[in-house]
Amino acid sequence: SNGKLVCSPTASAIALDEFPDDGLLFRTVPSDSLQARAIAEAVNQTGAERVAIAYIDDPYGRPFSDAVEVALADEGLTAVERIAFSSTADDLSEQAATIANSDARVAVVLANSEDATRLIEALDDQDSADLATIVVNDALRNPAAPQRLQNIDPDLRARIVGVAPQADSGDAAAPFDPPGLFAANAYDCANLIALAAVRASSDAPADMATHIAEVSVSGSVCTTYAECLATIDSGLQIDYNGPSGVTDLSTRTGDPSRAIFDRFVFNDAGRDELQRQIVVVG
Repeated sequence: SNGKLVCSPTASAIALDEFPDDGLLFRTVPSDSLQARAIAEAVNQTGAERVAIAYIDDPYGRPFSDAVEVALADEGLTAVERIAFSSTADDLSEQAATIANSDARVAVVLANSEDATRLIEALDDQDSADLATIVVNDALRNPAAPQRLQNIDPDLRARIVGVAPQADSGDAAAPFDPPGLFAANAYDCANLIALAAVRASSDAPADMATHIAEVSVSGSVCTTYAECLATIDSGLQIDYNGPSGVTDLSTRTGDPSRAIFDRFVFNDAGRDELQRQIVVVG
């Protein structure tokens, strides 16, 4: 409403997909609607057809679980149970029992790090041998209390698979500086805004907004501001690809239309380890 241009490197909530932003909100982190598709692909790779979805019952978890159910259906998979749980619940044993006793071979857990860990601990107290895999969302990456995952049964921990947006430099030999999750996404935001200002010959928010997605697709590939600026000065269109390796924003939504997701597992110390990557195209 103040006419300000905003680019977020971390706000992945589905609620922002159709937010009435007058074309002024952009994201370099993929929406959870794309993460839902990556989760469905991870489930599909297990070979299981029956899935239980457990989700935090709030404005973040409800649309996320809806998106995962739709994505599962697109893969020919069936959600046999949907289990909502609350952050304020003292005991999650009932929800864990529902998952363990369902007809599902895979459970998807969608929650923040604390509540996802609580539900997994509750599952640890159940006979969950019929669950071949537990797929968790990005919030459980870099858990706040890895010792809690370290303390669960090793067999259960070995069945946990996580899916998260790639949040580091795509070049393992040249880690992004400064380091930290989503630092590269923030770098992309800054470069996209600056390059859009160059293309618009203006720093007015509305003028820049019309060029942000444009400079990220369908041109000569460049990876730094200086390189892209030289390409613009030569009269060519640019396709900015930052440290993540993929920076394609939709001209309709201003969100990434293609994204790389990390599939991760947990080691014996309860810390996440990258296993492989999943590419999702919107």
